[in-house]
Amino acid sequence: MWEITIKGKFVTGITTDQEEVAKSQCLNLLREKLKKGEVISEEPYHGLFQFVLESVEAEKL
Repeated sequence: MWEITIKGKFVTGITTDQEEVAKSQCLNLLREKLKKGEVISEEPYHGLFQFVLESVEAEKL
């Protein structure tokens, strides 16, 4: 059996000027979409795919 890790980047924009608010709103959006795709759950392990949050960063445009 193998554990496969695929690393990438979820990139989106938001119009709020507060960095922490922007990061929180975008993280919630990502989690919502992952739940709809049944990739994330409130349970520690859910099915074949599991989302593991490593970090959330913001870059001022």
